[in-house]
Amino acid sequence: PAVTTRTGRAVRPPKRFDDFVAFEALQAPIAELNPHPVISFKANADLNLLPNRSHAVKSKSTPALCSKILTKDPKDPKFDNSFNYRRVIGKLLYLEKSSRPELAYAVHQCARFSNDPRRSHGEAVKRIGRYLAGTADKGMILNPSDTASFDCWVDASHAAEWNRSTAVDDAATAKSRMGYVVLYANCPLLWSSKLQTEIALSSTEAEYIALSQS
Repeated sequence: PAVTTRTGRAVRPPKRFDDFVAFEALQAPIAELNPHPVISFKANADLNLLPNRSHAVKSKSTPALCSKILTKDPKDPKFDNSFNYRRVIGKLLYLEKSSRPELAYAVHQCARFSNDPRRSHGEAVKRIGRYLAGTADKGMILNPSDTASFDCWVDASHAAEWNRSTAVDDAATAKSRMGYVVLYANCPLLWSSKLQTEIALSSTEAEYIALSQS
């Protein structure tokens, strides 16, 4: 039944998971779900279908190297503009925010340098493309739990991207990186990976900043 508020507006209390999101949740046992790739996206993401490509693209198992942190890299040659860097970053951001949370860290690293991309940044973007080429048919299956509650998982790494040799050119390396995911009924709704807006002086402070900003 609807609930009448003080303004006289009738509000129907939500009862289903899809009352909170912009799509319909499938109510079916997990064994009955048969996810299909989005054909239009698969065609765009499959690098083998690009014009004038004479060989298959080697896919990658991860979107980024955990041992390599991107910096401004001013001594590296400028990006050769073999593709539109800003346009590709925009598409990757849309994809990451809509259905591919595992891209958050890799895409944010590349997006930071859209103003003056270098060769190393272009190679990082290509790696994301190679990862998507091998995982174009993957996606998330939302299986709502019976518990209708919001949960927020947060983590931060204190100054993990600090680099003394590049700090003069990029002071942002002193900032800590944070990540969070907001769940409803055990299904992810929002997620992010970004640098904090303030410089934390300890790991405890970095954690508190991440908690407050998430």
